[in-house]
Amino acid sequence: MRAAELCERALTLGLLPEMLVLDLQAYLARATRYRIDGDIRGHLLRAEQLYEQVLADERAAGHHPAASHTAANLAELRAALQRGGTASARRSEIAALRAAIADDPHGGLPIDRAGLARELTQLGSDTPGDEGTVLLAESAEQFAALPWEHMDPSLFESADNYRTICLAELAVRRGDAAGAVARWRERLARIDRRSAAKPWAMAAHNLADLLLRVGGPDGAREAFALCTEALAIRTPEQGLEHHWETAFQLGQTALALLTEPSAHRPGPRMFEFAVEAVRGALSAATALVGGERRFRAGVTLLRLSLHAPGTRQLLTLAEHTWTHIDAGRSALIGDARSAPIESTAALAVAASLADRLAEHGLVGVTEGCEYVLSGEAANSVLPWLLRAAGCAQRRLAARMRCPEAMPHPVWM
Repeated sequence: MRAAELCERALTLGLLPEMLVLDLQAYLARATRYRIDGDIRGHLLRAEQLYEQVLADERAAGHHPAASHTAANLAELRAALQRGGTASARRSEIAALRAAIADDPHGGLPIDRAGLARELTQLGSDTPGDEGTVLLAESAEQFAALPWEHMDPSLFESADNYRTICLAELAVRRGDAAGAVARWRERLARIDRRSAAKPWAMAAHNLADLLLRVGGPDGAREAFALCTEALAIRTPEQGLEHHWETAFQLGQTALALLTEPSAHRPGPRMFEFAVEAVRGALSAATALVGGERRFRAGVTLLRLSLHAPGTRQLLTLAEHTWTHIDAGRSALIGDARSAPIESTAALAVAASLADRLAEHGLVGVTEGCEYVLSGEAANSVLPWLLRAAGCAQRRLAARMRCPEAMPHPVWM
């Protein structure tokens, strides 16, 4: 907030050289982008407007390398706004970063080159199969070519974090999960938790993510402990995006442990702690107005609701959670992978409710059915069956919701 105020004050000082004004406007856009006070979404939208103005002014002044760099910053900001799926936003950002690097006579600013490697890493990690591996391999080449000895400490730290993500993910895909875990353990051990709490928490979060995927039950238990420690550092006050990441990860890890067929299954305290954490993730997602974040955390909380000790608690938590899934769905209408995820979770709620209610509301047995429900019990289950079926009709529903200002033939 202080940085943004200083930039705004400087811009009111009177006649200033053109380049200084452009620099101040760019600094103001960046400072506004990273404000964590008040209306976070409002700050992001204002930063978008500021970047758009800076971009137009730089192009008008003929400062093409600077304009390309600003365009890359604008693409990154729009990805954070989550107006669509993450994958498409990252592809747009990658294209903008490639253009910024190509337009720079010195081969690209270190921040843009590191940004390209970072986005390739994230897109590659989220993309299965050979396509994702190709993206990760390119990312590794980009990291290898960075001018590490000339990078400022904060950029070095961020780039090194994503380089570890990239190389560890490549190791996993090549069958070396142990090597990937060892790489993250080594990075975590290098960071002094007292003097560098945020980098430590980021490394702990990433190690937890990897352990959950490749470490089996013991890895999941360690991952839960790491997430708990990281979440104590990555509070909402320290940044909503990072808080969402780790709170969501903690919920995913608890879910894996709660569903593990083991004699050492966790008790209700883990369930309650995980629910509280994912509620925090949903609050962060709502403040950021990030549809995909809200959807993903909502599905996780819906799955956690299946482990509620009481039927009424399950139903109350599931109904509350569905409002978040419903609100976040619009950002993923075009994402074919999200519909079955939503449908499967809703169907699981229906099955769990039916099994629980059958203990008290059983009417009889019909051939081909394990049991029959009626009355209030049936009415409690029916909405979840309809929700599970309705997920398959998301695109049709979207096509039928034509905005008022849009001509119907164009929309269809």
